[in-house]
Amino acid sequence: MPLAPAGRDSAKQKKGKRLIIPFLTRGFAVLIGALLIGFASDLSLPAADSKFIVIALTQTARDCKVIPDSNLYAAIYTRMFGPASRAECDAWVRDHCSEAAPPDGIAQEQVIASVEQVRAVREKTPTTKLSVVAKGTTPTPGWTNPRLKLLGETNRIYFFVFVATPPREKQVPVATPIFTSTVIESVIPNTRGAKVSARANSRTSVGGVMSRTDP
Repeated sequence: MPLAPAGRDSAKQKKGKRLIIPFLTRGFAVLIGALLIGFASDLSLPAADSKFIVIALTQTARDCKVIPDSNLYAAIYTRMFGPASRAECDAWVRDHCSEAAPPDGIAQEQVIASVEQVRAVREKTPTTKLSVVAKGTTPTPGWTNPRLKLLGETNRIYFFVFVATPPREKQVPVATPIFTSTVIESVIPNTRGAKVSARANSRTSVGGVMSRTDP
């Protein structure tokens, strides 16, 4: 059997490569396009009925951010409000989050280390009041001006963060108890109780019962 000239085989091979390479290129482009479409769909804007939350730095109760309720966030942040609509969260930030720095030489209040006990009691008056008493712990002695900072209300539970002003001079690190209380003069009907948060934990009191540890 006569052999085909070597030049003819080489030409056929080159022609085959010219046919295969464009095909592979088009296939690769289609694959990349499909991946990009899927990636873009993951980045689509949240639905109009999506729920959002407000988070803030747990140490200073500042740097408020509004994020979707389903999002993960760093452990240095804590949930302050929500879930609620984006508009409600934005309004809450405007009313409760101030980024103004304190004057020089004045210590800024901070969230205390932990909260140990909380008791919330509804008092039936012409306008039903809610009295909240809390005991917490600071990392050193010398913390002053303790107060319960109201953050908002969700599901008939009022949310507070336990803050106080740290000492300006360096102190020996000794866990020290601290107490405070507050009264909301008029609460919504059928208020259930209060939740108080600190850096390490939070506690909830419902129906006048002494607080339980939150999960």
